[in-house]
Amino acid sequence: MDEGLDKFMKAMSLEEDVPVTLTEDEDYSAAIRNGRSLIGRLLNPECQNMARMLRMMPKIWKIYERVRGIALSKESFQFIFDLETDMQTVMKHGFWTFDDWGMVMDRWMEFPPTDFLQKVSVWIRLHKLPVNYLTLKTIRAVSNSIGHVKDIEFDPTKPHLQEYVRVRVIMDLQQPVRDSKLVNLPNGGSTTMDKQRCPLVKAQKNAEASTAEKGKAIAISPVIHRQHNHDLVGSLMPLLAPSIPPGFAPKSIVVPEVFEQMQLYMNCTDPEERRIREFKMKMALQDLSMNPRAQSSYLRLEDPPMISGVQNKNIGRVFDFRTAETV
Repeated sequence: MDEGLDKFMKAMSLEEDVPVTLTEDEDYSAAIRNGRSLIGRLLNPECQNMARMLRMMPKIWKIYERVRGIALSKESFQFIFDLETDMQTVMKHGFWTFDDWGMVMDRWMEFPPTDFLQKVSVWIRLHKLPVNYLTLKTIRAVSNSIGHVKDIEFDPTKPHLQEYVRVRVIMDLQQPVRDSKLVNLPNGGSTTMDKQRCPLVKAQKNAEASTAEKGKAIAISPVIHRQHNHDLVGSLMPLLAPSIPPGFAPKSIVVPEVFEQMQLYMNCTDPEERRIREFKMKMALQDLSMNPRAQSSYLRLEDPPMISGVQNKNIGRVFDFRTAETV
């Protein structure tokens, strides 16, 4: 190689690349168009055809030429609507599926939160509830282990004609789902409750097996158990120490905004004042440790569920893949 060319090649650096700068010119921005759009992602893109889904969903919604789909990546997509009413109708029907697998959609946001498209509202059916503990508190406790409880279709003062109880929960799509839940009873015994859900179950349970068969790496998120915490003092007080940097809030116990306020309260330089605040904080956490509803309301900022005696309201298709073969 020529000596001069060799020196030139060695002197080259990627840092010399000049980035492209977009101005605030309206011609660059798609914010106005995106205002009437839904952003979504396929829960198992290996088994869902993106192009066919973008062609078929407008026909399923019966709005045809009034909506157009755009593939953003292998798993993410966008639907742009001509009419706000059409978009609201699609959202009202809740969780949608394609090719027997789930897909989650939400309204476009210019600055989406970190958990955007990571949660979905689904109805579940609880089977085999023990007759000696068939109460709203039991139903909520079992459902809360799955996700944030929004609606419970059970009124103990009225007849219940179904062999199951329907509950609507907000599920975290990064967490595994199970067909049953072991419940420990006060008398030392235990029972297993069955849970029936939408095709989200198939997507999460079988996607890992399907991916493994194809020899691809599987990224498994750490499991976050949504259980009542009986020792908030031991769980939270160490994280409120002055030496702990920000960003270490246990999200399964307390949301970041509440934990930030707790840190501000404990941020005191006077040793005597800090001891007083530590005592007050421990007393408050001890009270919350005995009250799961208070933990849900005050630490996780979750609204209490709506209790209804009307059964099977807004019911759509119900899927049960417990006996389905792995793809």
